[in-house]
Amino acid sequence: MKWKIDSGFRSGTPDWSREGIARKIDEAAERGRQRRQRLRVRLVRFVHTRLWLGVPVVAIVSFVLFFLLATIGNPVPEALFRGGLAAVLMVLCWGLGIWASTDLDREDVTEQAQESADWIDRLKQSGVWGRIAARVVAILLLAAVIGLLCYPQIEDLVTGSDSPVKSLTGILLKLLAVVAVVLPVHLAQRRS
Repeated sequence: MKWKIDSGFRSGTPDWSREGIARKIDEAAERGRQRRQRLRVRLVRFVHTRLWLGVPVVAIVSFVLFFLLATIGNPVPEALFRGGLAAVLMVLCWGLGIWASTDLDREDVTEQAQESADWIDRLKQSGVWGRIAARVVAILLLAAVIGLLCYPQIEDLVTGSDSPVKSLTGILLKLLAVVAVVLPVHLAQRRS
């Protein structure tokens, strides 16, 4: 009995005959064709999605917000630069979120995520205390993620080593970047 390994080689003696080598080359070429086809489909979905309509809103809101925050401690030209930089960053994050929303294997991932989140549903179904416990767990997990993500700015804010406006701007920039990536994925899942 011969065992097959994922890389295509068999345990024991590999098949070095012409037919075996030709079969391996054909299999590798077919996998490459399938990857290219999947990439083409994903690129078409990426370009033709309606989520691009949100780009002007994201750019304008982030520019205005960070421009106003930057005018507190900086001259206007520098505030304009910072607002523009924040707008470009948010648009790039939005584009990254759109790219993530066009993943062809998303259905498999969402099924696995649903199976792993079943414990939350069981907790919610256990009554009023279960729903309260599920909300508390969700809030604690969200606070832990925000704390880890924004730890340097929170440390600067608490110790006073940097200006509060700069620290709060850094926290806000990171949180909005995460929202700009997650929101297109969420909108695409709701639509499909």
